[in-house]
Amino acid sequence: AYEAEDQTVAYARYLGMDQEEDKHLMWIAQAAISAPLPPGWSSHTTDDGLVYFHQQSTGDTSWEHPQDGYFKSLYSRSKEQEEASLRIAEAA
Repeated sequence: AYEAEDQTVAYARYLGMDQEEDKHLMWIAQAAISAPLPPGWSSHTTDDGLVYFHQQSTGDTSWEHPQDGYFKSLYSRSKEQEEASLRIAEAA
């Protein structure tokens, strides 16, 4: 359990999250860690132990999981909505 929590915190940092301030949004990091690869993608490991991803139909490779952009955007949108809600509440 400790390793999974440590991995979640590390990924949350990668997404730009603050462990304390964004505690209520940690579900995004947890979902990202367990996200499956999209169809046509596969993961591989280099001789040095680094993981990379390959898209079979295009031949593209990436060091980032193909879904990383989605989860970064989800976090960003969640923060924007939260901040907008706070501004509305403060103005009331």
